[in-house]
Amino acid sequence: MISNKSIDSQDDYPTIKIGLIAGSGELPLILANQIKKEKLELIIISLIKDDRKGLQSIADKFYVFDLGQVQTIMDTLILEGVQQLFMIGKVGKEIIFDRARLDSKARAILARLNDKDDNAIMKAI
Repeated sequence: MISNKSIDSQDDYPTIKIGLIAGSGELPLILANQIKKEKLELIIISLIKDDRKGLQSIADKFYVFDLGQVQTIMDTLILEGVQQLFMIGKVGKEIIFDRARLDSKARAILARLNDKDDNAIMKAI
């Protein structure tokens, strides 16, 4: 059977799933808008519980987790089939010192670090 679809049709290519872990500020919304302009599937995990209706309305799927829920975040990204991941926006480090809010995966990552500065934490993640 001959298809009427053009070879260049985007339906002929698999959808790339983009993950965006969003902190606070305007940068996550700016990046999310750009990703959607590219017609890519967007999975957003917000680390901020404040009003995120702008991000939520853009996302194909939207989740809110605490920064310390590292294993849950990783499991969600894998379950959603995310192929590329961006982390953008401000996230306070205060949670590092609140061990009660960290899951076992987050505690294990932090335990391996000699330095707990921003650069070391980002490399470990």
